[in-house]
Amino acid sequence: LQLIEETAFDAVISTSTPYTGHLVGRAVKAAQGGIHWMVDIGDPFWFGKPALNNSALHGSRNRRSEQEILEICDSATVTVASCQRNYEEAFSGISGKIEVVPPLFSGDALMPIRSPSAAKKLVFTGSLYRDIRNPDYLLRLLSQVFEKNPKVEAHFYGRVNDCAECFAGLQGKSIFLHGQVARDVALKATFESDVLINIGNDTNFQLPSKLVDYAASGLPIVNIVSVADDSSVDFLSRYPAAITFRESPQGPTPDDVERLTNFISGPPQVTPQMIDTFMTPYRLPAIEQQYRALLGEL
Repeated sequence: LQLIEETAFDAVISTSTPYTGHLVGRAVKAAQGGIHWMVDIGDPFWFGKPALNNSALHGSRNRRSEQEILEICDSATVTVASCQRNYEEAFSGISGKIEVVPPLFSGDALMPIRSPSAAKKLVFTGSLYRDIRNPDYLLRLLSQVFEKNPKVEAHFYGRVNDCAECFAGLQGKSIFLHGQVARDVALKATFESDVLINIGNDTNFQLPSKLVDYAASGLPIVNIVSVADDSSVDFLSRYPAAITFRESPQGPTPDDVERLTNFISGPPQVTPQMIDTFMTPYRLPAIEQQYRALLGEL
């Protein structure tokens, strides 16, 4: 608020998470009604998972606050169309205000160079949660893949949170937990792997931003989803080397095991030209153009 009194800003962009950034943006908009206020949404607040506060106590207040934010702002962005649809269905009077701007890949798309190794190295990066990103199906699938091909390893980088029990007795020969690591360490592991693993959320309105990093590597991607309309399915439908498995209560079928084993042994080949084409919408020039258009070239 002090800064806007000293400088004639043309626009203010508030980001989430944390959601508090949008409350600051609202205060700026209230102080200077003529300024363009863009709400840049990383994760939904009111209907996001996992809940960011005690929704039993604060759910109605969360909803009122986010409704007000979206009514007052001049423009808003989300990363996938499914999230845009969820917002337009959940809140009134905001149709046409929210635009889709995909996740930004801030690095350079590079074809990784792996050192020769006897083992096929599978890598997952990210946080696990029992209720929204559960590794149980993947671990059961991998356990059968290991029996067919003992030279396959699975490495997990990131917090396991309340999923530690899923890994009980599994760590060692083929499964390795590395815990939370710095981003550069995770990126290095990504580019040094043979196959990358994504576990989708049990929601259809969040796309893990790491999938853009995954795609930039040009490596094969194994995608595990729990809902049919997971946003990762649409994202990877255009990627030339991805395979998707849908979780089921019965567990992996023999066909699932065979498909994954064959995919790891002989994945589709990806050329630099393929990656260059795929990555174009996620690079800085394309993303910049979208934001400039929303801000009206202020």
